[in-house]
Amino acid sequence: MRHFRRTIIGVALAAFFAAGCSAGRTEAAADVADEFIRSFFHADYDEAARLSTGDVTDRLAETKAMADSLSGDLHDAFMELSAMTRTVRMAVNDVARDSVSVEYEIVVPYQDAMLYNTVSVVWIDSLKTWKVNGFN
Repeated sequence: MRHFRRTIIGVALAAFFAAGCSAGRTEAAADVADEFIRSFFHADYDEAARLSTGDVTDRLAETKAMADSLSGDLHDAFMELSAMTRTVRMAVNDVARDSVSVEYEIVVPYQDAMLYNTVSVVWIDSLKTWKVNGFN
């Protein structure tokens, strides 16, 4: 009987710790997505690129070049609007052990319609970190 109790307690503790580790990994991935989406919509493309990998990094370089090509008052207006844009995390979805998607509502000043965006984050084992590998 004593052995049975120890086994049950051991299984329960293992399940509890596994769930806690999974939740911690998911939250860490969502934090990277939060930082990325905030950086992107605040026009901090260098920071967003630091948090990304692959094609996303290339897309950010193109976006930064377009933003930098704006002249004078247009550039200032773009940066002002970017600074006022808010991102709201709506949902976090575990896709796989090493992949999470995070859904956002984007609140852009002077816009009546809401924008929605999903950020995909993957675990890069060689770097021991989460990186954004997709967004739309």
